[in-house]
Amino acid sequence: PSVTITFPQNRTLYYSETPLNFSVTLNEAADEVWYTLDGGTNNVTMTTDGAGGYSYNHTNTSLPDGSYTFNVYANDTSGNLNDTETVTFYLNQSLISYCTNVTIGNKNYWLNNSIGGDWADCISFKTDNVTLYGQNNYIESSVSGGELPVGNADRAIQVLHPFGNFTIEDVNITKYDVSVGMFTEDSSLGGDSGANFTIKDDNIDVISADAEATTIINDDGGNGGEIYLYEVNVSSNISSSGTNGIGTGNGGNGGYVYIENKIVNLSSVLVELDYGAGSPDGVAGRLIINYTDLFDDLNADYGTNMSLTLINGSGTGSEIMWYDRFDSSFISNLSLNTVLSNNYVFVNATALSPLNISANITLRGISDTFTNPEIKKDGVTCSDCYNFTSLSAATVIFNVTGFSNYSIGEAPNNAPTVTINFPANQTYNKTSLPLNFNVSLNEEGSVYYSLDTGINNVTMFNETAGLIGLFFNATNSSIANGSYTFNVYANDTSGNLNYTENITFSYIHNTPPPPPVLETPSDGSNTTDRTPVFTWVSVTDPEGDTVSYELNVSLIASSLCTDYARYFDQATLGAANSKELEEDLKCLYDNNDYYNWTVRAYDGELYSDWAEPYRINISSLIITTLINDSVEFGNIHFQGTNDTSDGYPSPFVIQNDGNSFVNSTISATNLWNTESNPTDYYQFKVDNYTAELFSFAWDPSTTIYTAMPAVSTLFLVELNYTNATDIAEIDINVTVPPDEGSDVRSSVVTFTSSLAE
Repeated sequence: PSVTITFPQNRTLYYSETPLNFSVTLNEAADEVWYTLDGGTNNVTMTTDGAGGYSYNHTNTSLPDGSYTFNVYANDTSGNLNDTETVTFYLNQSLISYCTNVTIGNKNYWLNNSIGGDWADCISFKTDNVTLYGQNNYIESSVSGGELPVGNADRAIQVLHPFGNFTIEDVNITKYDVSVGMFTEDSSLGGDSGANFTIKDDNIDVISADAEATTIINDDGGNGGEIYLYEVNVSSNISSSGTNGIGTGNGGNGGYVYIENKIVNLSSVLVELDYGAGSPDGVAGRLIINYTDLFDDLNADYGTNMSLTLINGSGTGSEIMWYDRFDSSFISNLSLNTVLSNNYVFVNATALSPLNISANITLRGISDTFTNPEIKKDGVTCSDCYNFTSLSAATVIFNVTGFSNYSIGEAPNNAPTVTINFPANQTYNKTSLPLNFNVSLNEEGSVYYSLDTGINNVTMFNETAGLIGLFFNATNSSIANGSYTFNVYANDTSGNLNYTENITFSYIHNTPPPPPVLETPSDGSNTTDRTPVFTWVSVTDPEGDTVSYELNVSLIASSLCTDYARYFDQATLGAANSKELEEDLKCLYDNNDYYNWTVRAYDGELYSDWAEPYRINISSLIITTLINDSVEFGNIHFQGTNDTSDGYPSPFVIQNDGNSFVNSTISATNLWNTESNPTDYYQFKVDNYTAELFSFAWDPSTTIYTAMPAVSTLFLVELNYTNATDIAEIDINVTVPPDEGSDVRSSVVTFTSSLAE
């Protein structure tokens, strides 16, 4: 049979043509067709495509780069063999010759020729860590912008999420909506961060490393990617913005764009590095512009939010880095309103008001001819600048708080200005220890101090324990009580001396706490409570020490009553601000006696003064109650006798419900018609109550039957008032007189109690 090899051809095959679809046609039906790439060592059967058995194909997906001879063997149905047809080809899968999908990463690719056509997306990278060398070829679309279906954007080079890290060199891209950009095949994943692109020596319209929006509840937004442009001309857009979080998700951060070129031209270019909203919002991205010859941004649009670094990358150029983000929508014509040159930077704060904020400035190639260099602001000493490096270094870095023009110049030959930051003109105590003396200079120098007018001088050190600097410290942890004058002596590096600065302060290691404020009982108050609760207001110690208290309760006597002072020390009371007495106060205001009480505080070292004493009057409360207030004997025979000694009937029972010992008197109306009180026919006595023995003074009390008096007569002495011993009983004995007739007889007995103290 006659064999025609339709693919491969005798040429170099490229990555864009993989996998290799080998194809041959015959002039008649074949019984079998196969091919070999290694001289017959390994033969591969080809299959017909169904076109009458005349066309045969086979796809090879794993052929490595190299030179091959494609040999075809064909048998017709009669057994005739053709084994003479061959094609030699070379496979180079690093070459891309037309629009394609790239799935093999971690390697370099070369654009073999200019490509394009009507592909909406020309080269799609579905892999990572790839470098594409354009060899100055073009990727040019014949389908531009508005010719695509609604909702699409044609990309010359697109990277599919979540891949990143791409380098592109020497490619010219035109007539694409997006020259280099991202795309997500599965939008349900969302929240992907933008890829990282490095692009060198290219001409492009639009580059985008924007993050992908998320659709997942409480998901974080994606972060913008990193874009590095070296000698790249961009004509339209640079974008690397974060996307919004959803719900509790964080907003994505804006990306990072670095542009380096001898001439950076951003005229009419839109740069977007905005952050995504969320909980919390993301951080705006950073734009770095590094030029050596010229920077032009006429009519550039810097989006809404970003942070910025400007660099003049020449050997003696300078740099300004703004750390904080700013509203970039008010920024225009940076190139006309900034100057970065040798030992000089200028920002027009009026035209660029959002940039009138803190920034770090780097000046390179500084002359070493300065004797005493300083930072100049508008040509004079900058008082609010802070240098991170020595001002004598070839490269000087310092911070500024806002903008005008800055440079390094010669400082006036004046003594250094000394600022004493610590101590202040006040009194310090132990909570201030150690005392960290701190001074600062307006120029570099050395410092020492004295607390005794120069008899003993102490060297102060800078932040790195060196002797030369702007900020100096010294620690004193063993200072004695007293008043001091802190004298500072400062030398600048030119030998100028300032010895006039001083400040007076005092040190008291510890001060006593203030006296407590007494609360209750109030001053001059009256009470019948013989174990009152004393309360006072807790105090705050000046040094913050834990405070405890002492209480003193003292008798001020006018009578013969005596009582010991109640003194409770700080070990007993601790930090409590109240105390209830456990023993009764003995002396009463009834006898013109009263008590003074006071409290003082203790901080572990020192006592406060005693608080001004409060007076408290303890008054008696006389209350006696007859628990049993009647005695009924019932019938008694002629000249019969009965009493309550045996409990039948029950005797009178008296209880002291007051707060003091009491004496009680007794009297009664006549019981008999024939006998008047006092009479032995009607008697009484006091006795112990069975459950509460020894409740009264036995000896002076009437404890044997005695004629009932008609007038009040003392019979019960010092009846106690404490609950366990505050009850006594009064027994009654009656005998019927011989001449007494029969009838009902009654008598009213009266008990009267009075203070027995």
